[in-house]
Amino acid sequence: MKHEYLDDLTAHDLVPTIWSAKARSGAETTLDPETAVTLACHLVPVFEKAASWDELVKGLAVRGFTLRMESGDLALVCTATGLSICTCRSIGQDGPTLAKRLGKPCVSGGCGSVKARAA
Repeated sequence: MKHEYLDDLTAHDLVPTIWSAKARSGAETTLDPETAVTLACHLVPVFEKAASWDELVKGLAVRGFTLRMESGDLALVCTATGLSICTCRSIGQDGPTLAKRLGKPCVSGGCGSVKARAA
């Protein structure tokens, strides 16, 4: 069954999902288990497909997320709210394992954000 009204939608028409309205404040995650699983299903393919930090950062940005180093952990940040909602470890993506596969990330000194390298 085809929904013709969906053909006319663009990324600008879609309403972003707000995954959490509170910061994790040092905890592993602010998400309930069902939301954490949904988030993992939404993002793990991006982590697995990425062959570089640049690809990972850009793929997450398309889905409304960025990465930030917080207290030695790689955290997932919702760009719509700026809130750190979980560590990458809580969705099965450990920072050291990613660094082993992708190399050393480019991290901004002041805010700890993981950035795509300038081309």
